[in-house]
Amino acid sequence: MTRKLILIGIGLVAFCVGLGVSRVLSLRLEFESNVTIPAIQLHTQKSCFEAETSPDLSTFFDELRDALKKEDTHRLFTMTRRCNFDWYADAALSHPLLYEEVSVPSQLETPFEVKPILKVPWGQRLVFESENDFALNTRVIFSPGIMRRLLRDDPQASTECEYAVSWRERVLNHLCFERDSSGFKFIGLRTEP
Repeated sequence: MTRKLILIGIGLVAFCVGLGVSRVLSLRLEFESNVTIPAIQLHTQKSCFEAETSPDLSTFFDELRDALKKEDTHRLFTMTRRCNFDWYADAALSHPLLYEEVSVPSQLETPFEVKPILKVPWGQRLVFESENDFALNTRVIFSPGIMRRLLRDDPQASTECEYAVSWRERVLNHLCFERDSSGFKFIGLRTEP
């Protein structure tokens, strides 16, 4: 009987030690693998203030045309999306602009090497950090050809963006306009084959 109790005691101690060791190993593995997977951030966007504009497309577009005719850079800046501006065009915009980098978190990478994707120059999401940054680019964004189209053509509902002034010139071009909580904004130029 004593022998059975000793064996049961040894078994119980061995079980408890095994349980303790497995718990320690589990905590250690959990600590090593308890890496928080960051939310996938496609854009390195800082807080960005968008000026209020008209929520009515025709009013907004009339004001845009007026600003274009007067070459009023300040008004054009307030009517253009500061954050996540699209520019899918051959004509490069001037520095300084914030090119946003897209990368895959290391926990979600494929087994082979995956390099961060820097959207250059096609499909850049741009942020105008100041009105001066925008002013440095107005001659490209509102080139004579683009100004002519904006002054002559009216935006139509589009599948590429909410509303667009579209034309074909080697590729199909769309000057895009969308409404958000601050009103309508010119959001950039998008192209498709």
